[in-house]
Amino acid sequence: MKKSVVYILVGLTLAFSCFVVGYYVGRNTVDAPIRVEGFLSTTPTTTASGESSADGRLNINTATAAQLQALPGIGPVTAENIISYRQQFGPFQSVEELLDVDNIGPKTLADIIDLITVSESSAPPADIPTEKVNINTATAEQLQTLKNIGPAKADSIIAYRTEHGPFRSIEDLLKVDGIGEKTLNEIRDCITV
Repeated sequence: MKKSVVYILVGLTLAFSCFVVGYYVGRNTVDAPIRVEGFLSTTPTTTASGESSADGRLNINTATAAQLQALPGIGPVTAENIISYRQQFGPFQSVEELLDVDNIGPKTLADIIDLITVSESSAPPADIPTEKVNINTATAEQLQTLKNIGPAKADSIIAYRTEHGPFRSIEDLLKVDGIGEKTLNEIRDCITV
């Protein structure tokens, strides 16, 4: 009888150990290619959006939710948070701006910083305005060239302008839903009335 109790305890211990090991190994698995330093392909990779990345890094300004989830520490919720932030505030200007996204802290950023980029080259994006944007006459597309102004904020600016008439000063933008001091300060030098 003692032998059968010992066998049962050993069996339960082994089963529990296998469960624990499987849980931790499975928990850290990501459905992404394994990158081994020194063995990376030098051929350009193509993203689902059709953009090519010569160094294999993922452009967070064009990445889909599925592509973002392939990054370590990025699950479905965080991927959607990145896309929502991008839609609300416009393209990321730097990878460090990810720290403003919910669920991304310094550790997560450190884990993915070498795997991501915000543009395909070091040249500034072509859609950065070289002249000041007149907020009383600008189209939605022109407004979206401003930092942190995405489609939703551009539409809000146009809707406010249509309903209340032309802006009298740059500070009037603070009356638009979604535009706060931070956003206004970031675009102040790029706009006019």
